[in-house]
Amino acid sequence: MRKVVFLLFALISVVFGGFYKAKRMKYPYYITDVFGRMDHNKDGQVTIEEMKQTFMPSAEEYQVAHFFKRADRNGDGIITIQEYYLTIDGPQEEIKLKRPGQKDDNSTEEVPKDEV
Repeated sequence: MRKVVFLLFALISVVFGGFYKAKRMKYPYYITDVFGRMDHNKDGQVTIEEMKQTFMPSAEEYQVAHFFKRADRNGDGIITIQEYYLTIDGPQEEIKLKRPGQKDDNSTEEVPKDEV
């Protein structure tokens, strides 16, 4: 019986890969749940395309892009569960969300569209 349970446990860990590893690291449920929903291919990381698939029906593209840029702390183009956790539960800084082409509050220059 122990052998069957161990093999089943091993199979589940291989199938769910990074998502299972994230659960073992004791992240809060709300972190693993949302991250798991964003990680469509279950590879343990979220791309901007996966995030857009998850949130575009209810959020605008610039909002998703802004959150992704903020969450991708090392700038490698993917978000790991550690980066997501730090973004949600880590130290918070003031966030000013700008629409593409919107002027900065303290200047007369427009914000370039690639910075949003």
